[in-house]
Amino acid sequence: KIRVPGDTVLSAGVLINCTLPNRAAFSDNMKEDPLLSGKFLISRIHHKIGMVQEKPRYTCIMELLKGGYNEGIY
Repeated sequence: KIRVPGDTVLSAGVLINCTLPNRAAFSDNMKEDPLLSGKFLISRIHHKIGMVQEKPRYTCIMELLKGGYNEGIY
């Protein structure tokens, strides 16, 4: 699961490219995690519009599928 700022173009069945930072590199220069980053298929998405005081107000909560470590969905 991942939560991102809202995007009306996103829907289930869409391929996205997701870059996740390497946790060990937080003190370093925030390099991407080569095992977890890559292409993902959106299997489920929930568009959420919050109250006026919430920041960001519009978000998407997605469940993503990946073929396996170090490979993407093609």
